[in-house]
Amino acid sequence: LQKCHELVENAKQETAGILMQNKKEKDILAADLKSQKDTVSTLLDRLSGKEGDIAEISEALEETQQRLAQVTKEKESIDTKRKASVETLLEKVRVTESELKDTSAKLKQTE
Repeated sequence: LQKCHELVENAKQETAGILMQNKKEKDILAADLKSQKDTVSTLLDRLSGKEGDIAEISEALEETQQRLAQVTKEKESIDTKRKASVETLLEKVRVTESELKDTSAKLKQTE
């Protein structure tokens, strides 16, 4: 009977040791889980802050693309007008050149 009491007492002590070890491991896991939850929460907070930044950047990019399209259109219009002006000037130069040749020929005839 004494031997049985000793075995029971040893089993109780072993069980108490195992329970203590399990509690320590559980506490460690709980602390780790809390740390991971905090990390996820922090990341989510940072991400939610970035959503506004991303929306602003996206909007600014869209405005920039629209402005670029407008500027490109304006440049093409200016280039077209400039080309027309150059062609008009070239035609005037040709006419003037022709008139100068005619005038020069007439002057030679009168000499």
